[in-house]
Amino acid sequence: MIGTNDFGVSWCSPEATLLGILRVVEEIRLQRPGAIVVVNGLLPRSFDMKKGFLHHSNRKGKQLPPLWNAIKEVNEKLKAYCETQEGLVYVDSTDLFLVDPSVPEKTLQIDQALMNDFLHPSYIGYRVWGDSIIEKLDELIQV
Repeated sequence: MIGTNDFGVSWCSPEATLLGILRVVEEIRLQRPGAIVVVNGLLPRSFDMKKGFLHHSNRKGKQLPPLWNAIKEVNEKLKAYCETQEGLVYVDSTDLFLVDPSVPEKTLQIDQALMNDFLHPSYIGYRVWGDSIIEKLDELIQV
């Protein structure tokens, strides 16, 4: 869950958020040399507290930061970084939490059953996400 509060609480830039995440990843690699580290991209979140649309950008007349674009930017850079580093595997779980990931980007919407506040996974959301992580780990360790 690292990084998402950098956007929602501190209004950090994508660059600062990425650097924070990479610093944690590198600390893990220092502590566990030779381990495979699975880096999960930032999960989607929304400022639209009624319907969970990802491109919602204002609240009561206030213009809010382009949250979804920032999350995508960080995830793209995390993926690229992992592809250049041995022992890092990037996983993007975004689609798991969307109502329909195939719709046009401007209409992407978080599934409220999986994230009832459009930020934190619900019990069901954690189960779905956890199952996908287990699948990835099984693939990596070839059980």
